[in-house]
Amino acid sequence: MFFGSCSSSHADILYQQDFSEVNPGTGLPTGWSLGPPIHADYFSAAQDFNVYAAAAPSIRVDVPLRTMQYRIESPWVFLPSMNQDYTVEFSLKILQPDSPFKVMIVYRDAEGQWIDWDTLVSCVGEQMESFRRFRVSFNPHAGPDRGRCWIAFGLPYTKVLREGCFYLDDFIVYEGSGGEEVEFYLVPNTVQAGENVDIHISSALEEATIEVWREEEFPVRVISPRVVNHIAKEVVPDEVWRNGCDWPVSTTISIESEWPSGIYTVKINNRDGTAWDNFVVRGKGGEGKVLVILPTDTGHAYNSWGGGSFYSTPQRPEISFERPQGHGYVGVYHVPIHLIRWLHRNGIGYAVANDSDLHFHPELLYEYPGIIFSWHSEYWTGEMRRNVQAYIGAGGSVLNFSGNTCWWQTRLVESDDPVEPGPCRRLICYKYTAAEDPYQQINPSRVTTHWDEPPLNNPPTRLLGLSWRYGGLVNSSTGSVCPCDYDWLDGYGGYQAFNTDHWVFEGTGVSDEETIGREYAIVGYEVDGAPIEWVDGRPFVLPEGGTPSGFKVLGHSPCLNQYHPDEPGVALMGILDEGTSFIFNGGTTGWCWGLQNDAVIQKITLNLIGHLGARIQTPSPSEILVYPNPSTHNFYIKLFGRSVPSRLHIYTVEGRRIRSMAVPEGECRPGATLWWDGCNDAGYRLPSGTYYLRGERGGAIPLVNLR
Repeated sequence: MFFGSCSSSHADILYQQDFSEVNPGTGLPTGWSLGPPIHADYFSAAQDFNVYAAAAPSIRVDVPLRTMQYRIESPWVFLPSMNQDYTVEFSLKILQPDSPFKVMIVYRDAEGQWIDWDTLVSCVGEQMESFRRFRVSFNPHAGPDRGRCWIAFGLPYTKVLREGCFYLDDFIVYEGSGGEEVEFYLVPNTVQAGENVDIHISSALEEATIEVWREEEFPVRVISPRVVNHIAKEVVPDEVWRNGCDWPVSTTISIESEWPSGIYTVKINNRDGTAWDNFVVRGKGGEGKVLVILPTDTGHAYNSWGGGSFYSTPQRPEISFERPQGHGYVGVYHVPIHLIRWLHRNGIGYAVANDSDLHFHPELLYEYPGIIFSWHSEYWTGEMRRNVQAYIGAGGSVLNFSGNTCWWQTRLVESDDPVEPGPCRRLICYKYTAAEDPYQQINPSRVTTHWDEPPLNNPPTRLLGLSWRYGGLVNSSTGSVCPCDYDWLDGYGGYQAFNTDHWVFEGTGVSDEETIGREYAIVGYEVDGAPIEWVDGRPFVLPEGGTPSGFKVLGHSPCLNQYHPDEPGVALMGILDEGTSFIFNGGTTGWCWGLQNDAVIQKITLNLIGHLGARIQTPSPSEILVYPNPSTHNFYIKLFGRSVPSRLHIYTVEGRRIRSMAVPEGECRPGATLWWDGCNDAGYRLPSGTYYLRGERGGAIPLVNLR
């Protein structure tokens, strides 16, 4: 960490600014600007003469409540080649306790055509007591020709839900690599109290400082800063996006037994910068009525560290969990953190889990009458979906505060997977190249494509009522592929409310056709919907999309549907109310933005949690669930109870045993799932009819209907 004025001894300086002279109108030097260029008062910038280093002034930027994006923008810096190393240095002080903060760079060619963008610095929830000096190296990797770059300081693509400010001083860009960033990853990213989390660090500087915070209304430090020594700059393996880093363990966090379930942020500082990531201490029951499930697989899907992701060019169908987070996608700190803050402010008991827990630990669901998805729960394994389906079938409720939910099927595979072995655990999704998925021939029900497309043909509307197929995007009229051109107020807004006599709206004072959630722009960026028809000015869901009968529309908004761009898409909020349980679908990635200070959205959320019943009764020791049932093939058999059998037997109605299946070693636990393909032990398909199955120790005898 450096204090003092910037280094100006570089002979190869490309741009330098000490902020000693500014325009009185803008508060910024010539060539600098406020952004984005939109029609709202965002914030103010001015010189600040607080003593820093040689008493030179810095720039102070005040950020008001509820802004959706704020930044100050450097002038274009011309680069002699778009394929060499450069370094940017600056001094920064951030007082933004409730939001991420980014320094981003946009590359263009010499003629001004957009090339790419990247994140140089990403912080979260910072309250810096003094200025920190950052030194970051970058390389456009865009060929030998001349080009230009543009650097922005602020918080793009999110919302500010607590007032704050930041200071900037002594900005310099020069040729050559001068920064020694610190990078790390955590294994595992979900644990129980009493377990350990290993930290794998890479840095050319041999020493770094680590601290750990628990995310509450205000972060609580649980591990004070401590020094980690003997760090080395680690090698990045080939195809690291698939193979993982395989770096040695630098230090270990021991999870104290009294640490409650929640989100824990790890911050590591070295002389040149800060890196951060998080892990989950998962629940164990008794914390409250709701289990918050974080969309961690979606975060990994977008993580392009090492050059590959589900969104890179070319798209990589396999991505490793064992690599640093690039933080172009800001994960839980973008939206879910505001749900956590709100739960704490309102004294609502809760526990936290992530996508891996939903995949591997379905028994955890039954400790809570309600589960919450938030923000962007886009990537689901088949196990995740089946576990949620079984939970709903057992009387559990779902509060979906997410958009683009359950859009892609994925597979989570271990290093010793018999079909797709590799050096580490990976998330697999072939997406638009699903024809190349090996499971097309092995087991089509596990092919990684859209849930509503062949060979799956199982739209998310069947599970949660809505789908991105009928929704789409809110705020997309600019048509730009460059984030610096986006206008994040364009099209953001609320829902027009309907059926306001439903208990969801109790105490809100909202009437039909009134707009809700607009002040905090809860509708966007990605929204889900369903086919609808309008009858007497009210929307009703049509059955053709797969939504269960009884699903009631509570809110509607237009959107841009990418599959039918000439027709308005449909963003919906709705509920399937079964009386003792329910499925509420907010249908938008931005729902939790309204939990800061939108009285209606807060009251609706309180009503939903308040309507949850008592703890779900875990199925009895002898209970076996089978789904879908009836089916033409592919039955999933889920085992519950305190004494899970090690084998299952399938019988004809006459009592003749025709199939035996072993529960895999190590999987004899509540929630274990087997798959039956409708064949006997010899591999021959059985005729249509009714069969029953039971465990080796007897117990329940559920009927299985094979069509």
